[in-house]
Amino acid sequence: MSRIFSSLLALLMLGGYSQAGLIVIGDLARTTRLQPGDPFEGVIFVRNTGAAPVDATVSQTDYSFRFDGSNDYGEPGKLPRSNASWITLTPSRLKLGAGETVPVRYKGTVPSNPKLKGTYWSMIMVEPNGTPPITPDGKAEQIAVGLQTTIRFAIQIVTEIGQGGTRSLQILNKSLVKSEGSRVFELDVGNDGECLLIPSVVIELFDQTGASAGRFDAGRTRIYPGCSVRARADMTQVPPGQYAAMVLLDSGDAQVMGAQYELEIKSEKNSTEQKLLAK
Repeated sequence: MSRIFSSLLALLMLGGYSQAGLIVIGDLARTTRLQPGDPFEGVIFVRNTGAAPVDATVSQTDYSFRFDGSNDYGEPGKLPRSNASWITLTPSRLKLGAGETVPVRYKGTVPSNPKLKGTYWSMIMVEPNGTPPITPDGKAEQIAVGLQTTIRFAIQIVTEIGQGGTRSLQILNKSLVKSEGSRVFELDVGNDGECLLIPSVVIELFDQTGASAGRFDAGRTRIYPGCSVRARADMTQVPPGQYAAMVLLDSGDAQVMGAQYELEIKSEKNSTEQKLLAK
């Protein structure tokens, strides 16, 4: 048994991991502004940077995500704001020689429905096909054990229809948590409108005298309608005390969403409990 285990370990170490040298050239999010009835098209260039030929499959999926980190690449055309059914792809399978670059073309037409407005989107997936099992030289009846990594490229195809569509964000949850020795302000933000928004999230603390106790940038991210994200700001260095926390969500337009909360940070010597209350 020990000899068998040693042999498997040796094969794992020798095998390492392999991955096809496949890359997608250019942006992984393609946005077009259109009107109902308009045609659209684009090209995605795929390159094989490896020294061996690569086969790949091109397909479509829907795409949604939630603040808990989950992602759903569902059946194309099922989400209410999916544009997958508007799009056709050519080709659906690729064979790339070493160093070769090939185009994947997509085209579609927005339905002639005057009620369409806001953001519609889906994914085009480019995925290398699995490689056959590796067999030791001269031993066709055996299969070498190894690790194999496959990278799937997802290109977001976004269509912005018309000039209308509501632009709205909502704060779903808020909490002050301990994370790997740090104190982190977590804010779950959902898009309950009809348009893609890319808000910056900033939290500014004010002490009981009204003086600023720090401004914290929680980043900027894309949020599609019906989706949500979790913004995080490290507040480990904030001293114990009571604060007013002003949250600003700025999507770069005339509408800036704000919310204020009461925040109490207790001394580590007395308690690890933190309080975050709506005001």
